[in-house]
Amino acid sequence: MSRRRYAEEFLTELRSRADIVSLISEYVRLRRAGRRYVGLCPFHQEKTPSFSVDPEKQLFYCFGCGQGGNVFTFLMKMESMSFQDAVETLARKVGLPLPKASLDPEAQKRRAQAAGIRKALEFARDRYREMLFSAHGVQALKYLEGRGLSRDIIDMFQLGYVPAQWDFITQGAIKAGIGVRYLELSGLAIQGRRGTYYDRFRNRIMFPIWDTRGELIGFAGRALGDEEPKYLNSPDTPIFHKGRELYALHLAKPGIRSKGRVCVMEGYMDVISMFQNGIDYVVAGMGTAFSVEQARALLLLCEDVVLAYDQDEAGKKAVRRCIDVFREAGGRSRVVTFEGAKDPDEFVGKYGGGRFGQLIENAPTDIRFIYEEAAKSADISTVEGKLHVKDIMIPVLASLDSEFEISVYTSELSRQLDVRKESLEKDVESYRRRLRGSRAGASEYKNPKNSNTTGYDNQSRSIREDYGVHGSGIALGRQRAEEGIIRALVEKPELIRMASAYLDESDFAGNMCRLVYTNLASSPKLPEDHEVSGWIAEICAKFGPVDRPERVLMDCVRRLKEFQLSELREEMKLVQEAQDEQRLMAIINEYQELLRQVKSTRGDSLDSFPDDFPGREEG
Repeated sequence: MSRRRYAEEFLTELRSRADIVSLISEYVRLRRAGRRYVGLCPFHQEKTPSFSVDPEKQLFYCFGCGQGGNVFTFLMKMESMSFQDAVETLARKVGLPLPKASLDPEAQKRRAQAAGIRKALEFARDRYREMLFSAHGVQALKYLEGRGLSRDIIDMFQLGYVPAQWDFITQGAIKAGIGVRYLELSGLAIQGRRGTYYDRFRNRIMFPIWDTRGELIGFAGRALGDEEPKYLNSPDTPIFHKGRELYALHLAKPGIRSKGRVCVMEGYMDVISMFQNGIDYVVAGMGTAFSVEQARALLLLCEDVVLAYDQDEAGKKAVRRCIDVFREAGGRSRVVTFEGAKDPDEFVGKYGGGRFGQLIENAPTDIRFIYEEAAKSADISTVEGKLHVKDIMIPVLASLDSEFEISVYTSELSRQLDVRKESLEKDVESYRRRLRGSRAGASEYKNPKNSNTTGYDNQSRSIREDYGVHGSGIALGRQRAEEGIIRALVEKPELIRMASAYLDESDFAGNMCRLVYTNLASSPKLPEDHEVSGWIAEICAKFGPVDRPERVLMDCVRRLKEFQLSELREEMKLVQEAQDEQRLMAIINEYQELLRQVKSTRGDSLDSFPDDFPGREEG
């Protein structure tokens, strides 16, 4: 596999330079909890943080879904990268020169394809920029300046213009040595019925689209004339996926972190206008329905999500869908409403960024917004109006997970409608019962990965299968002892000399324990393998800090030997029944040697598992 193509010394240095807390903080809002950092897991949906980062070990682990590993593993999982790409990305971040490394054929093919696509996109971006500031782009530049955009903002967002030619980019790129295959893969060119290629974008103001790392992955083009659609996006490509990306997120991240807030808008021009007016924590979707994946990416960065969409009926429907999406993703949102303008871009043009900032500050909660919209559609001074609003709000309240939220909103709604709170609560509970009844007979899907895995009563399936057991009896106790040995050695690798006086690789029944022990016995460095790193992260997270690794090591060695003694006793019974005297004598000798080793590990302070050793087995 390609991950072995770099020298271990280089990978170790790179890993030591790359601060895992800093890296993960680019994606997840972390808070310190003792010696660790915790936050919401980016790999599965949750409302209570179960994601743990250990800065000392440079490892992460999620108790909810079992994902874990080092800096390389995190990037690979988060960005769907190969190990090679993760290494190169980290090397760029820390400024460490890359040594030459060979790739396997498949990785080489993917790399070449991505590089070809990016080269085509970068060529197009540069040409679009040239055209905007040329005689061809006079109308486009005038339009942008008429929208109040300064040259600095135009440069920040790398805006450009493509002339009304069928092959402006296609022919220019081919002349520059860019293959037409990459023009098609990047979404810049389309093959016609006669086999010739023509530009996807023509006579449009061009908006580059970046990924979360700030790398160019596609474009959006706004028509200058009456062409439809008004906005045209690049199609999904090997490096661009509309349901995953957020416009200008890489530019907005600093503002999101400093303000603890993100504002989601519909249009690219809305976002750019906000930056022009000093509101720098704004992003937009990709012109398609907002996805749970996009919502979770924002909720990992902050809790305060504000939706600021167009004020027409379509915009309000989009907001309502977004509210549901953010709720599904495990968060809440607030909603900006305003008058005197059709969209945020027009509003700041008329009234300035300061006024819009106040709207964001005072935006009502998602449930309050739904109520206010419902109240506008009916006269709540009448019985019919009250019933109309009630019929809208009861399903909304019944869908809430938090009993506290339900209580707060039923109290508020009862005051607004001038009805008894108890009657609303009964209607909410009645609606819930009907909903549960309609689901009767259908098995509720429960993801086992979201269950509590902080204790040893819930072992991961991979580890159990590694031992050929299902979490009970002697095998599980042996597993605990073997993992305890590895945990102590990870904490203090120099203890391998002490361990080797009692153990060799044949003592380990677990494949992963045996692999890590063998590696540590030959080198003090942990193996640079993302699967092994994930397993080590799980062990470290489950056992927690180990303040006295020597004590833990010796206690676990003793316990492992005791399990081996038990296994030999069982074997003795079978051999005696078979009347195999020769084998019986060999087992007795082995048993006596093991007994001697067990006694040598005992001490007055080591006659039981230590109190600070989680997952110990007393019996």
